[in-house]
Amino acid sequence: MLPRTIASPKECIEALLEYRLFVRGHTPVAIGNETDIFHPRNRGYLVELLTEMSGARIENPIVLVTKAPLSDKIMAQIKAIPGIRVVLFLSYSGLGRDFEPNFTDEQLRLNFRIAKANGLPVVHYWRPLLPPNTTSAAVRSMLSFVSSIADATVFIGLKLHPELTEIITQGDILTVPGELRDQTGEWLGAEAVTEFIMRQVKSVRIMVVVPFDFICGAPESHHAYVHPAVHPSDERFQ
Repeated sequence: MLPRTIASPKECIEALLEYRLFVRGHTPVAIGNETDIFHPRNRGYLVELLTEMSGARIENPIVLVTKAPLSDKIMAQIKAIPGIRVVLFLSYSGLGRDFEPNFTDEQLRLNFRIAKANGLPVVHYWRPLLPPNTTSAAVRSMLSFVSSIADATVFIGLKLHPELTEIITQGDILTVPGELRDQTGEWLGAEAVTEFIMRQVKSVRIMVVVPFDFICGAPESHHAYVHPAVHPSDERFQ
């Protein structure tokens, strides 16, 4: 399915400024969460929207989540827009092509290198968490890579909706409790995931823990690890 425009960039800004929970200079703004905002058919819209935000003097943190291939060209277009504060959330699960057939580890890791080379804040968005990518070996391998190039790692567990539940149940990937099969929301508890990941973090001693809402105002069910090279007071995340 191709992306469908439901509002112009100008209409989006007008709606944002009128939203009762939006606070200038404070409220983080995530763009395009129901699509991939860096999909080739979305990039022109993204640049227009960011330009509108610049013109409206919106200086809030702007979160862009993607696993689409990045390029120096689109990075340059974004950096050329004055006064905006972009934080890239690069989605990388480490599950491989058996689970994500349209993506390769090489391409997803290249995204980190491109973003880093262009000087943008980079958050590793670790999702979904399934048994194959939460073994001790898988966790240590992922942390070894992202700690060398990303500013932080964020994970939340597996976010379920009925369609995904049906897929993973048929594939015998996970056993989803019957009472949750028609629900949408978190299923793999954040506390359990945090406890497991923290054991791996402590064993390799490469990260320190801060509340995720300190970085970008996300719900407390999210968890983040900021790599030692970036202090939590780094102004890029304020």
